Amino acid sequence: MGRSVNRSVIRWTLVTVLLCTLLPLFVMAAHSLTAGERLARGAQADAAKQNWQAAFQGYQAALALNPWRPGLRRVLAKTSRRWAQEYDGTAEPAVERALIEALVGTTGDGSLPLVLDRSMAAVPAGAFWLGEMQGRDDEQPARRVTLRAYQIDRYEVTHAQYGMFVEATGTNPPRYWIDGEYSTGTAAQPVVGVSWQQAQAFCRWAGKRLPTEAEWEKACRGEDGLTYPWGEVWDPERANVGLQSGDAWPTRLDDVWTWLEAGGAPDSPQLLPVGSLPGGVSTYGVMDLAGNASEWVQDAYNWSGYAQSPSHDPLVSEPSWNHVVRGSAWIDLAGQQAQVAFLSRCAARSSSHSADDPRVGFRCARDSPGEPAAE
Repeated sequence: MGRSVNRSVIRWTLVTVLLCTLLPLFVMAAHSLTAGERLARGAQADAAKQNWQAAFQGYQAALALNPWRPGLRRVLAKTSRRWAQEYDGTAEPAVERALIEALVGTTGDGSLPLVLDRSMAAVPAGAFWLGEMQGRDDEQPARRVTLRAYQIDRYEVTHAQYGMFVEATGTNPPRYWIDGEYSTGTAAQPVVGVSWQQAQAFCRWAGKRLPTEAEWEKACRGEDGLTYPWGEVWDPERANVGLQSGDAWPTRLDDVWTWLEAGGAPDSPQLLPVGSLPGGVSTYGVMDLAGNASEWVQDAYNWSGYAQSPSHDPLVSEPSWNHVVRGSAWIDLAGQQAQVAFLSRCAARSSSHSADDPRVGFRCARDSPGEPAAE
């Protein structure tokens, strides 16, 4: 009889422990469902008023609390597209990135390119430090240069945007696209492997232009001449750069093409959706100025540095066959930490006349409203 009593006590103890463990979870789940329903109803009310940003944020928060609610993902996607049609580029960065992420799967309707095209950072007129005395000879001398006000794309031009351009103009797609189309799920990755002429043509088609070299550098380092977009200390966690690992590291650009076409190996360097590393943002809110794609700018490359450069709105136009490339890339052939850190500096310069580099993409700029057009 004593054993029977002991078993009964043990059973009730286990039941009590189980109830005490599960009951709070049930209560929390019920609370989440209730809170999620409230948020969904609020979002529905905002959508009825065509307050699309508030509706988007409400549906997104509701989905986080209640990911199993029928139809919630569908209505969030619909709201994302409606907001994209009216987007003015002024949402908080985190909200804008969430909108971009939500639109990645909406290929074909132009919603994602529309948001990305309208997302531009304003850079005020004024002087900044161009060049670096401790850098290479072509970065010297460091000097104060004054620029007019301008706007620059917050993100590098993506597959989705370039795909619209290819379709509208008949331009040849990048060689790593399959049958003329980028891979599923890569809509928000930066396009690479385009020529300077193609980059310039895209920006003109979009009603913009390539940034000048000085505009790119000011957007990266601000008026005070920061070494990196985020500050003075190198941090590889803030930039999508490839550091060598393993024996399969590519040593030639042809090998990099093969790697890119295959979509990258597990744990290997690869392109990331634009804005994936918000810790790398610049003073003016520009993303991926270090890492992801290196970028064409408007200037031709001069070997002599800045000694003869104008002090206002400099632009080098010769030699026309060789153009400046700015910013480090998603992969480096050497892949050594010190070299990648050196190439990721805002003042670092490179050049190319190739139309076939899997590391190089671009972003666009335009004159601020009311400013005289750049020559």
